[in-house]
Amino acid sequence: MSASQKTVKLDSGLFEDARGKASLLSRSVSGQIEHWARIGRAIEASLDFSYARVCAVLEGRATVESLSDGERATFFDQLGDALANPTQRERDFYAALGCEPGATGRDEHGTLVQTISDGDTAAA
Repeated sequence: MSASQKTVKLDSGLFEDARGKASLLSRSVSGQIEHWARIGRAIEASLDFSYARVCAVLEGRATVESLSDGERATFFDQLGDALANPTQRERDFYAALGCEPGATGRDEHGTLVQTISDGDTAAA
């Protein structure tokens, strides 16, 4: 490995997406990932696209309606990623919330139940 190359860990899904796109475009997998990185860097530097505005919406400091079409697409991609991969803190929060009396959700069999006192559940 030359001095200009580094090793990074990537999500396997991203790697497989890059592999598929790379084969279609006659690029190496690393070439495809570098291409995507250059696009991301250009978008972040663009005057018509503000990654900071996307982050403001994700943080609840602005509305989705205030975003351009490109910013909105990025927002929904990142929102989907965040929902698909909650942090441990978020998982703990929702687990505790589900134990509160009155919480409604599905049990391990898919039945709609409501939490009653002492963490027990009853069919909703």
